[in-house]
Amino acid sequence: MSRLLGLPLNMKMVILSRVPPKALARCRCVCKLLSELIVNPCFTKLYIDHAYKVNPKIMVTDLDCKYNYSLDAQVSSTNTRTRKLYLPYRIKRGSPGPIVVNGSCDGVICISNGEHCYLWSPTTRENSKLPNAPFKKPWRIQVPMFGFGCNRCTKEYKVVRFEYFMLTPQEIKVYTCGTNLWRSTVQSSLPRHFLGSYNGVPQVNGALHWMGKGRVDPNKLFNLKNLNIPPSQYHTARRNPKEPNFIVAFKIEYEEILEIPWPNLLFDGVGFFDLCDLEGCLSLFRDNQDDGVEMWVMKQYGVKESWVKLFIINLPPRLDFTKVLYVQNNSEYLLQSNGNKVKVISNNRVKLFSIVAIPTRFRE
Repeated sequence: MSRLLGLPLNMKMVILSRVPPKALARCRCVCKLLSELIVNPCFTKLYIDHAYKVNPKIMVTDLDCKYNYSLDAQVSSTNTRTRKLYLPYRIKRGSPGPIVVNGSCDGVICISNGEHCYLWSPTTRENSKLPNAPFKKPWRIQVPMFGFGCNRCTKEYKVVRFEYFMLTPQEIKVYTCGTNLWRSTVQSSLPRHFLGSYNGVPQVNGALHWMGKGRVDPNKLFNLKNLNIPPSQYHTARRNPKEPNFIVAFKIEYEEILEIPWPNLLFDGVGFFDLCDLEGCLSLFRDNQDDGVEMWVMKQYGVKESWVKLFIINLPPRLDFTKVLYVQNNSEYLLQSNGNKVKVISNNRVKLFSIVAIPTRFRE
């Protein structure tokens, strides 16, 4: 221990970034100097980046939304096992809602259970329960939806909460970590209805993103000043009234609602859609259940013409929707199949794997 403490700071951080989570937690208990180093934001980022490169993992949830599991993204055996994650709070019988993973940022996961929202770090096992947000109209039955992200300019972590009554958004509240306070924000551009992202809420280009439905004022498609995109490249055309889907973005820094243009070739809006962050680009996944699945990537954020089809995987017609769990180097794809089965497609070869120690049906 004394030899480690005598090393330069950068070297200590590199060494500790290779330590398993359980051993790292013990280091915090035996040495105050190491404990202060481990909670340093620079070390946290280094630790997460190293873990993702060496052994990326996916957190999956059973369809009853009672338990969470850790799954290796790089599946190598035909019977891959999972590790059950013990959440930092006890879900009481008759709780107001299921467990929902709303997103993650720098190793911190945002989880909600009905009205209750938590921030949890599986690495350090630290957790924090956010105060309940006051209702605008407490006599109505409200349905909350959350998002979680970071303002990279100010290093502020924010939780966004949308309140619904009868599928109609009533209010947007923002919680900035460290303030212990929910604030109401702009209400002028609320769409009629949101569809929560199946993979959590991805943060791309300083904004959180959801799939949405409903009409949005075409004059509020983009905020030219805040997005810093040349006006000539903005998509300002009215949406096809037969096309109900769109992408809603919440700009974390300015706390504003924006709309992201939809790929032209997906105007039919048919199939299962999901959003994700693929190497820093906003990506859209589609499964039409008939002939396969496809992934679209927006190469230049906010520019409609920059949507390109990254890949299409031909699959036979099926009853259940298939979804992409993980993409590696744009060449290997991990897809969820029926029940607890996953498919790994690499070099146009398909391998089927079973996930052991997990319910027969799950979602990411």
